[in-house]
Amino acid sequence: MKPANLNQELFVVLVPKDNLLNTAEKVQQVLADYYNLYPDQLYPELHITIDRINKDRVFEAKEILCETLEKFDKILLEINKYSCLRFSKEHHLILEVIETPSLISFATLLHERLFKAGISTIKNYQEWIFHITVINNLFTKNPIPEKDFEKICVLMDSIAQPIISSAKSVEIWRPTLESAKKKVCSYDIS
Repeated sequence: MKPANLNQELFVVLVPKDNLLNTAEKVQQVLADYYNLYPDQLYPELHITIDRINKDRVFEAKEILCETLEKFDKILLEINKYSCLRFSKEHHLILEVIETPSLISFATLLHERLFKAGISTIKNYQEWIFHITVINNLFTKNPIPEKDFEKICVLMDSIAQPIISSAKSVEIWRPTLESAKKKVCSYDIS
């Protein structure tokens, strides 16, 4: 999977209901405070990215998103455990998201429609890994040293976190931490 092109892409994300995020936000905050990751206290909002789109095609993407969303009244989300991924020399502490039938159905149908219209920038969607990124050193002001990150990964890898919830909304985001600039659109699901 190629890394995102932050100058050319927007992100289609699911925002989980609060009960799914509470523990992950606590872990995020403890690590952020300890390592002073975000001195301005601007934490990344936890979410599940389900697609990436060409930023110049956002209006068409919104239409496809609304049409696809009409077929779903609920998108069930289930998380299992923490683990670490390594992309492009950077560690990410994530919560693994289990592929529930409603998540797979919605995400696959949306991707197929976006891809067919030439809007999705993901060519190998079958390799997509659904997850919630808790810490990503790329977006921190003071990255966690690699040695420390490896220790965190070993510790967190053993922590089970089974929670079942659902998505609150599906949104299209710009790649920024600033809330006022991030959200292009939002559609409630439940």
